[in-house]
Amino acid sequence: MPPSPGSWPPSTAMPWTPRSRLPGRTRPHRRRHHRHLLSAVTHAPTVTLAQREVGAKTNETAAFRPLLEPLDLTGTVVTFDALHSVKDQVRWLVQEKKAHYIAVIKGNQPTASA
Repeated sequence: MPPSPGSWPPSTAMPWTPRSRLPGRTRPHRRRHHRHLLSAVTHAPTVTLAQREVGAKTNETAAFRPLLEPLDLTGTVVTFDALHSVKDQVRWLVQEKKAHYIAVIKGNQPTASA
């Protein structure tokens, strides 16, 4: 079992598996305020690679590129839900970041194709 992420020295690179996912979560904060966080995590072992707060006046789609920009995604498979299945985001992921993806496509997107 790998050590917990908090126990690794900051200078040590985090292990990177060929798959990562983008779960968006709202976490309780002091004084009953809620912080909405978007995270990039590996599937196994589960390690948070990057995390970004999603502002109250925006949504996760705006945080997608800034979250993934500093990560080396070359050759990795990134999974995400329908909210991030935006053509420009997917094109950027494939062309600029050289990543592969598995995306949820809803029925209201009849022109989306593999």
